[in-house]
Amino acid sequence: MSKPVVIVGVVLALISMSIGILIYLSYGVETSPPSRQSISSLKESVTISWAEEGPIHIRAEDRRDFFAALGYAHGMNRSWVSVLMRQASLGKMSEWFGQDAWNEDRLVRRLGIALGAKQSYDALSPEIRARLEGYADGMNAALMTKRVQRKAAFVLLEIDLDPWEPWHSIAVERLWAWLGAPVQQLDASTPGVAEVRSADRSLRSRLHIFGLRENMNVLIGGGQQMRHLLRFLMGNSGLPVLQEFVFESSGGARVDGAQANGARMGGLSIPGTIMFPAGRTATLSWTFLMASNVSVVEKSLSDMVSLETSYERLSDVDGFEEVFVIERANGALAIDEGSATDSLRTLLSWSGIERTTDSESWIRLTEGMFRSFELFRDDGIVNKSGAGAAITGSPLVSYKHPNGVLFISNSDFALDLEERLREIISGQAETQSDWDLLHDTFSTSAKTWTESFLSALDSLPARSVQENEAVEYLRNWDLSYRGSSIAASIAEYAIQGMRTSSDDSLLVDGAGIALGEAVDILTSKYSSDMREWRWESVQDLRVFFPGWMSESTFIDRRVRKFQSEFLPVSLSGRGHPSSLSWGPKIDDSALKAASAWEGLFGSQPGSTFEFERPFVEYASFLGRFYPESRTPVRVLFDSDANDYTQTELTPTR
Repeated sequence: MSKPVVIVGVVLALISMSIGILIYLSYGVETSPPSRQSISSLKESVTISWAEEGPIHIRAEDRRDFFAALGYAHGMNRSWVSVLMRQASLGKMSEWFGQDAWNEDRLVRRLGIALGAKQSYDALSPEIRARLEGYADGMNAALMTKRVQRKAAFVLLEIDLDPWEPWHSIAVERLWAWLGAPVQQLDASTPGVAEVRSADRSLRSRLHIFGLRENMNVLIGGGQQMRHLLRFLMGNSGLPVLQEFVFESSGGARVDGAQANGARMGGLSIPGTIMFPAGRTATLSWTFLMASNVSVVEKSLSDMVSLETSYERLSDVDGFEEVFVIERANGALAIDEGSATDSLRTLLSWSGIERTTDSESWIRLTEGMFRSFELFRDDGIVNKSGAGAAITGSPLVSYKHPNGVLFISNSDFALDLEERLREIISGQAETQSDWDLLHDTFSTSAKTWTESFLSALDSLPARSVQENEAVEYLRNWDLSYRGSSIAASIAEYAIQGMRTSSDDSLLVDGAGIALGEAVDILTSKYSSDMREWRWESVQDLRVFFPGWMSESTFIDRRVRKFQSEFLPVSLSGRGHPSSLSWGPKIDDSALKAASAWEGLFGSQPGSTFEFERPFVEYASFLGRFYPESRTPVRVLFDSDANDYTQTELTPTR
């Protein structure tokens, strides 16, 4: 081999190695959190134990130190979700994703989510501000680490992480309150509403967080055996938007308003915030539906206080700018394109339009006290030692069984869920454990519909061989939306095509047409082999990396790279909105919430904390990811976490 050839080969090898090293340094590798980290604001050392896909375990002797540790944990475990939600809440998504996100940013700016957060923070007591400052210190300590800064999403979009300010957590909280409002239920025919709904849908689609209306809370058992069961919708996010946690104090911190001796508190937290939608202390346990109010009204100009006008400036990743106007009156937002000659204006009212935060209420929960919310609705279940359990707020459907079982939900299928729960409680349906209840895929609405549908079909003339076979599947259906069910798929498509009369009863002719259409669609989409019509496939569940948009038209190279690296991941389906086990309908016109946190925990120390949610591993190297199924994670609140990876947080001396 000639010398020049050898030299060329060596040069090519070196170039290849250099590229590999560059990629490695750019993306990094997914490493464990550091064993030691200093945070300037800590009073005492804090230990965080990390369990893969389990709750973080925080040991701290000072309450502010707990919030600093929580911020650090969110920054380490949920950095992309936290920072993306902050960017959205500041109305600056277009700085990352270009003009595709301008409508989203306009909506957030018009709602005053960030402005209200600043004003709310300034109005808080020094005690509450100190908690938020501690949280921000912990978050910043995590965001400054190479482990976080080299995560693929930040590298691909070339994002320089700005410091986390204490009021940012309130901005994210306020954004969550908007996501908890039934915006898509507003009447689109009202002037201005269609535009709001369109921007809102785009925002939820980019964040991949929606479906909170389908949340469900249940409390079962009595005395020390009380257990909370809950369903928390996470849209179709491939990354977890919740963080399970346990806080333990050996005596220094105050828990439940008194000196704690080995006290423990734990539950669910929302990254980027100090919100705890579900949790338990020694004397209080709670779950909330995370709903807020929104409404629109057309109001005469003569009935309004004069419009207050302000202006905002948007800029995208390439520096293009746009200035737009914001109009408010009577504590509401004017959303229509009004003029001086218009006699009516459309005003949107939302609990976050005015300066509002529930920061103090969330903090008081961790101290064993329930304080009504202002930003969110009180819809929830609260169990106070010595006072018993109670339903709070005004959920759409609530139910209290004589034996103490409580149920609440704002879902359109809440009555079906309640009916199924009644059947289980009364012994008409069997479940072997509380966990089985969360996995119950039986649908009471399917039972009613199927009986009427089959009755209507009986009076129709002969059908095709395949249609007859489909009918036999329906006749033998156990009315459960389990993944292996073929009848569930047939029923769902038949329901979509079913026509009803003016009194909402099934039409005989419509039943035959709906059956034929269902068979034709399933055959076209899958095959004539009905074994391919299993619900786990037909439900077509997919999860997405937050920030990814299928309809993106922005051509910036960074966004293109981000889009190409983080592609959707398919999941096996099960469940239905009308079953206790969650699963979306097949309606392609709606946002399809494929991801749900379903779990349970006891109200007493020492009880178990068990949950299940979809899990997708996004490997850092090259931004590639691989779907990986996980069994339900079962962790004791009082478990010994010595076998977990640990980080010691220390004060900066």
